[in-house]
Amino acid sequence: MGTLKVLLFPLAWLFGWVTSIRNFMYDQGWIKQSEFSIPLIGVGNLAVGGTGKTPTVEYLIRLLHQNYKVATLSRGYGRVTNGFRLAQPHDNPQSIGDEPFQFYRSFGHEVSVAVDENRSRGIAQLLHFRPEVEVVLLDDVFQHRSVRPDGLILLTEYHKLFTNDFLMPVGRLREVRSGARRADVIIVTKCPAILDETQEMMIRKKLAPYTRFQDQVFLATIQYEQPVRFDNAPIPPSHVRLVSALADGRLFEEYCQTITTVKETVRFADHYDYASHDVQSLQNRLAVGESILTTEKDMVKLMDSQFEQILDKGRWYYLPIRLAFLKDGAKFDAWVRSSITPKSQGNRN
Repeated sequence: MGTLKVLLFPLAWLFGWVTSIRNFMYDQGWIKQSEFSIPLIGVGNLAVGGTGKTPTVEYLIRLLHQNYKVATLSRGYGRVTNGFRLAQPHDNPQSIGDEPFQFYRSFGHEVSVAVDENRSRGIAQLLHFRPEVEVVLLDDVFQHRSVRPDGLILLTEYHKLFTNDFLMPVGRLREVRSGARRADVIIVTKCPAILDETQEMMIRKKLAPYTRFQDQVFLATIQYEQPVRFDNAPIPPSHVRLVSALADGRLFEEYCQTITTVKETVRFADHYDYASHDVQSLQNRLAVGESILTTEKDMVKLMDSQFEQILDKGRWYYLPIRLAFLKDGAKFDAWVRSSITPKSQGNRN
């Protein structure tokens, strides 16, 4: 550990003390949590950065939307608006945030997508404008304790387990590790597609001190689909330049190396707000026969109308991803349904 991180330990200790007092006050009921008549499923993490919240919420949407009227509520990180906003056809990543816009672009005809930095107010407003909603999925809500979810999912990355991490600013944790015990289930995301029994047992052993139940840990991987051209033409890319704005793009980059010839890798900061000169510069790099391959999260921003006259859709591709469980997926699905059943049945009666 570097000298700078050692010097930052007092700040990390202070940060942990403040967040622990706050959590204690919630645990004792001294700070009240809002409860609602419809079921709420929360998804979050202990660490800053990407742990796979977006594909997890999308997994839940696919699981539930055929039987329930589903809504998502996010903070809307990076948006230029504030307060409550219900996604509409004229919205874009700037008005509601890139991840909520991805939900809306993929599922807007099937689910309601809303944003509000105040989750309690957001749920109340959502139900006011969409009284037919039966289940709300709360995105990035683990530290936002003003609302009590009926089921709480904690995500942690296979290569960055929270058990090996430290509090900010020394590490990436937003609260002490014991906060994981609030979770009803833990999903270890971004696991290798093949995980042997020894590796699985090691993970479960590391997480055991921070879990309430022995069977609450699930292992999941990222399942990549075929690259999709921006104009939807069914022509696969052969030589590409990778472009991404992710907290950690290593898995994306490593996978792309296995399916195509990568000429260059261009990385932007997580949630980067692309400008016209960025798009033009990227396009100017392309030689004959080359394309750009990016993530679905980036695609929803790059397909914005402001780039319509610049971006050559025939040379841009994105790579869709899905959350896939290595085992016990049916067991996880059963837990989700059991978490929402009592309230959802009451709401329908």
